[in-house]
Amino acid sequence: MAELTIDQALQQAIEAHKAGRVQEADRLYTAILKAQPKHPDANHNMGVLAVGVGKVQEALPFLKTALEANPATAQFWLSYIDALIKLDQLTDAKAVLDQAKSKGAKGDGFNKLEQRLQDAGQEPLLAKQIASEPQPKQPNILDSLKLDQAISLAKKKAKAGSTEEAKRVYQDILTKFPKNKRASDGMKRSAGKTVGEASKVQDPPQDQLQSLVNLYSQGQLQLALKQAETLVQQFPQSAILFNIQGAVLQGLRQLDASIEAYNKALAIKPDNADAYYNMGNALQEQGKLEEAIEAYNKALSLKPDYAEAYNNMGNALKEQGKLEEAIEAHNKALAIKPDNADAYYNMGNALKEQGKLEEAIEAYNKALSLKPDYAEAYNNMGNALREQGKLEKAIEAYNKALAIKPDYAEAYNNMGNALKDQDKLDEAIEAYNKALVIKPDYAEAAQNLVKLPIGNIDEKTILRLNKKISILSSNIQDQSKRLFFEANLFTHNGEYDEAFKRFVEANNIKANEIASALENLSQKYYQNVKRIQNWSPHSLKWTEPSLKKLFLLGPSRSGKSSLENLLMRIPQIYPMYENINLNTLQESDLGSSKVKSLNMTEMFYHDEKCLLNDGHRFVTSTLPESIFHIDQLLDGFVNSFCVLVKRDQTDVASEIFTREYRKGNFFFYTHLSIQEYLNTYSVIWEEIKRKTPQRTLEIEYEDILLKPHEVLDQISQFTRENLILDNAEQYSTKKRISPFREHYAQKFKSAIYQ
Repeated sequence: MAELTIDQALQQAIEAHKAGRVQEADRLYTAILKAQPKHPDANHNMGVLAVGVGKVQEALPFLKTALEANPATAQFWLSYIDALIKLDQLTDAKAVLDQAKSKGAKGDGFNKLEQRLQDAGQEPLLAKQIASEPQPKQPNILDSLKLDQAISLAKKKAKAGSTEEAKRVYQDILTKFPKNKRASDGMKRSAGKTVGEASKVQDPPQDQLQSLVNLYSQGQLQLALKQAETLVQQFPQSAILFNIQGAVLQGLRQLDASIEAYNKALAIKPDNADAYYNMGNALQEQGKLEEAIEAYNKALSLKPDYAEAYNNMGNALKEQGKLEEAIEAHNKALAIKPDNADAYYNMGNALKEQGKLEEAIEAYNKALSLKPDYAEAYNNMGNALREQGKLEKAIEAYNKALAIKPDYAEAYNNMGNALKDQDKLDEAIEAYNKALVIKPDYAEAAQNLVKLPIGNIDEKTILRLNKKISILSSNIQDQSKRLFFEANLFTHNGEYDEAFKRFVEANNIKANEIASALENLSQKYYQNVKRIQNWSPHSLKWTEPSLKKLFLLGPSRSGKSSLENLLMRIPQIYPMYENINLNTLQESDLGSSKVKSLNMTEMFYHDEKCLLNDGHRFVTSTLPESIFHIDQLLDGFVNSFCVLVKRDQTDVASEIFTREYRKGNFFFYTHLSIQEYLNTYSVIWEEIKRKTPQRTLEIEYEDILLKPHEVLDQISQFTRENLILDNAEQYSTKKRISPFREHYAQKFKSAIYQ
């Protein structure tokens, strides 16, 4: 140590360690520890070095000393707990993990260790495979016999018919003497092979495999790949080695090469369930869902209790839209492994896509009960709550996700959507901007940001988006979405001509994509109109107190949300936004003479008694499509009313045409389909007015903006409720005219009726 300071020696040791010069690193760490026995970094790195060569038990004292010397370093906790798990000292590992968490430890590394402990101490896939191989600490026949004696013993065992015992002796010999021809030939004879075949040991020594897995686990994928390529040259018949190489390549996104490696593993060992499972994952990443499912099924045929294979097959089935089959697969995973948080999470995703929001939330909660710091489960639960219209609870869920994972850009983006729904546009913009700070090329957050109304985004934000438009656009794979994004950004720049050109292009693409769906649209409109024309309204008797249900109707972009934003400022009124579960309305009930009473919880995901107890008297709902089920809604709900927001139809049409919708809404992409939609809406409304005059009211959009007090008076008289909003006039605003009204009218020759 005379020639080097301790810091210099440590730096050289680390460099040697990283370069794989194990002996040199060991020598330097040892020298440091002689001078400073409790040096935290030297102890920690010495422990990591020992783990890397398979000497986990010997690593523990070093790792423990490092942790005691400097408990503020998170990596010291991680390494010590990891070593305890590797040694199956699960009780100790859990105790240390709990101690770390009590001191505020959190993050991805701790999450992964906790998941390993929850999985009953089983190692991750690659480590489990390696654990099935001979361990360096197991006794070797050569510890007690000389080489010639061991060869002789193996021959006797083989001659006596004890083939497996003979193979174990030969394997022990080959572990220490990989090139011993007598042992190699004897092993092949025991396996029924001829001496003329390749004579190399099938798998690398355990310490080399462990070193490779350590590199993979530490994320040093390029180094792991280089080492794997060297080893497969030496051990071309090692199935486990090709499987590890496949995982490394998959981590590097070299998916074709990864699948090729898995196939090589399977060519050597056709009953390798893990290789089929890993290949399924790679195929799923490529979008080859049918092939992925086939691979998972092969893994399951070899290993019927492979919970992870069922779980990931469920994800592939969900991507195919086979939601029932996906849920069945996740349930099979849970039957095998009831504490599988990921299976509950993935099942929640499938249930949410089915529209079974309450069941989805229940699944997310089960995932969180098993894994309390599961940020993704909180995020997706927030999405389900948002779809239920429970926006405050959704935002609470997003905040919990962010408390666990502060750099969770997707959670900020989703929170922005919920805040936008609440008309808290400044807060929504702040959330979208936070998402973009974390992920500057996050196209979805940028798309949501530019969808906000003109005048809400500050110039600094617009300038920043303009600078990144090419990068952001390139990250949007769907051509129509890319054009909508560019059009919206041009709109905020005030470049309306350029924006409208892109809106036209985007709509043309969407119209071609959904051409087949448009063919059925006219028939569906006709059926709705005829049914409502033949409808005879019924009145249910009131049996107990109930909320008044105010259906705010009008085509998309007519101003319903503006009316709801005014009404929701009154404490008695609870907004449901566009949250209504029309899926509960059965086709078989349409036109039936028997009136079906509707359930508030099923339709709106809220308990009516709870809302009444909280002092609410009204709920409002703004989903435009409600008009196509208005006969069922008015018949099925007592105390229900309709308010139509009337707005200039050219303004409405131009805003529909220049708005990007998330899904469905097949009528929004051509002028003719928009016109048919507006005409159908008008015809149905006239029928509702004629048949239920006491339950219908019309409000002018301009009055909502300019005369809010008069609008509240109208609704008070209509509902026979005294709706009071102090200083209502402060909520008046300027009349908003669509910036594309003239573009649209000129393009389509003012064909929309006035």
